[in-house]
Amino acid sequence: MKKIASTLPNMLLSLTLIALVAAGLLAWVKTITNEPIRLAEEKKQTEALQQVLPAFDKIETEQDDDGMVYKAYKDNKWVGTAVKCTSMGFNGDVVVMVGFDSSSQLIDYVVLQQAETPGLGTKMVDWFKDKANIKGKKMDINHPLTVDKDGGEVQAITAATISSRAFLEAVNNAYRIANGHDATTAATSINEN
Repeated sequence: MKKIASTLPNMLLSLTLIALVAAGLLAWVKTITNEPIRLAEEKKQTEALQQVLPAFDKIETEQDDDGMVYKAYKDNKWVGTAVKCTSMGFNGDVVVMVGFDSSSQLIDYVVLQQAETPGLGTKMVDWFKDKANIKGKKMDINHPLTVDKDGGEVQAITAATISSRAFLEAVNNAYRIANGHDATTAATSINEN
């Protein structure tokens, strides 16, 4: 077999062919994985709604500027609201699904996405259920949940105060959205006080 000469046009042709094959393979993999990824995300969201809301037989969904709102009904009676909300953590977005019953009591939460520091900020998944139990808290727009280092009543994750603040910001914004208050306006007015 004759060796191809090592010239600039031959090298460019070789690199172009390699790039085209790699791009084609990546596009093919993306195409075959899109549907399983979408189904996995839908399943995760459905399980989160079932965890954070009382028993329901119907969900109404609406998009808010700051999050997604899910109103749950049982026998055509409103039983609670869940809000999918995002805040900025230490290493990126913290996405939380938070559920409230009809009396504004926090039922439960599920951390859907976070990229916090392993062993520190990642503890938020269970910390606020076990150590700093916020489940069952009666929420109030005028008294948002804050960490103890900021004068609040919620124990922050040890060595991960920024992650704790981000988590509680998402929970507070979810409550404001669930109750029809503008999250950004309410957050600004609370921070000014």
